[in-house]
Order: sequence, then structure tokens, then C-alpha cells
Amino acid sequence: MNINASRPSSRGPRRSSEQIRELLVEAGLAIIASEGLANGAEHLTFKRVFSYLKENQAVTLSHASVIKRVFDSQEDFQTEVLKSIATNGAADLSGASLGLFADAMSDADLSSVEARTECLLNIVRVAGNFASEVLRTSELWKSWIGVWALSASGNRSAARKEIHDALRGTYREIDQSAVNFYNHALDSLGFRFRNGYTIEMFTIAASSIVEGCSLRDLVDHDSMKLIDLPTGPGGSLQSWTPQSMALAAITQAVIEPIPDWVAPSP
Repeated sequence: MNINASRPSSRGPRRSSEQIRELLVEAGLAIIASEGLANGAEHLTFKRVFSYLKENQAVTLSHASVIKRVFDSQEDFQTEVLKSIATNGAADLSGASLGLFADAMSDADLSSVEARTECLLNIVRVAGNFASEVLRTSELWKSWIGVWALSASGNRSAARKEIHDALRGTYREIDQSAVNFYNHALDSLGFRFRNGYTIEMFTIAASSIVEGCSLRDLVDHDSMKLIDLPTGPGGSLQSWTPQSMALAAITQAVIEPIPDWVAPSP
């Protein structure tokens, strides 16, 4: 008699549908971060993801544990991964910009319009340079751009609409975060928008410059290198990226000092 035959087979922990969904999506994101999007998410087959989970997390799943229970189809799973990138892959730089702004303001000269303008443009320069470096090195942002391109390709499927809506939602969240930052920065330095311009206009223009320059940087880095210009104290050289130069130009075009503004007490 085979004693082992009477023993129940060992099973892993029982997972809820939501836990399995999270495992699959996270595995899909990890694969895309490593291999890119190719022509979409077609390479994210269940077989490929199951293999990844078994190899990297010792998690064993099967089609039976996923199809109809977690996702209706493999295409639904692929769409969910792309939506996750669309929702979370874009870089919200406002938090880091607040840190840069706080550093610049710690010893800022606010005694004159000229000094405040110099401070503002230097903050724009530093933040623009920082954004360029962050996006160049972010693999998740590169995937986000890939999803953006897929959404803009003209495909009119239901999946494309879901991804498109997720991208627009991400834009709205990041724009609002940027609006809050710009309001804070201008208030702190005594500037306002000129008549006819709004902070929403500026926010969209600024984010478009950052995205456009960063896209060029990904494929033509040599043309987007830092440029040294005599913009520092006493004409000293400071480093600028093309996008920080463009950001400084539109900033100067749309803002003006608030008359009779007085710097707040420290």
C-alpha cells in the first residue's frame, strides 16, 4: 500500500480574486519595466506571467484560477496592466519641486523686483534641469509614454477608450498638483499672471514643454545636453537644459510683479 498516495497534495495559501489580480498586474508591470512594451502588451500572456510569478515569487497559478474568476480574458488582463501604467506611470514632479523651492527660498533676496525675478528664474532653471534628469532615467515614465502612444495611435477599441480615460485622469491630477505649486511659488515671490493669462494655461504649456523635450531627449540626447549660459551672479555660468530655457521664457512672458508687494516676515 502506498502511504503517500493517501495524503492530500500540498497547496499554497488560498488567495482572493483581488489578491490574484494584484499579483498578476504587478508581475505584468515588472515584465514591462524589464522588457518594454514592444508593440503593445501582447507579450503579456498568462503563460508568461504565470512563469514569472513561479520563478520570482514561488506562486503557482493556472488559467482555471484566473479566467472568468479574475479576468474575463487575456486581453482584459493586458488592458488592466496598461491602465495601471496610464494611471501611475507619469511623473508628478511637484513634490520634488517643493523641496527645491524651499532650498532656494531659505536664503533668497526678496528686497527688490530684480532680485525676486532672478530668484524665480533660477528656481525655474533648477526645476527644469531636475525634471529632465528624472524623466530620462525613469523606466516607468518610458512605459507611460509607450501607453500614451498606443492610446494616440487611432485604435477605436473599448480597451483604447479605457486607457485614454485613465491618461486624461492622470493629466488632471498632475495639473492640479502643479497649479497648487505654482500658486504657492508666485505668492511667495510676489508675482501674478498678466491680464489675459491664467495659471491653467501656464500649467498645460509648462507640462507640454517638459514632456516634449523629454521625448526628444529619449531618442536624441546629444541635442538636449546642458548648455552653460552667463546667467549667474556677475555673469557667471549656469547650466540650462533646453526645457529649462523654454520654461524660463514662458514664465517671463506671462507673469508680472505684484505692485507694492511686501515680503512676509521671516
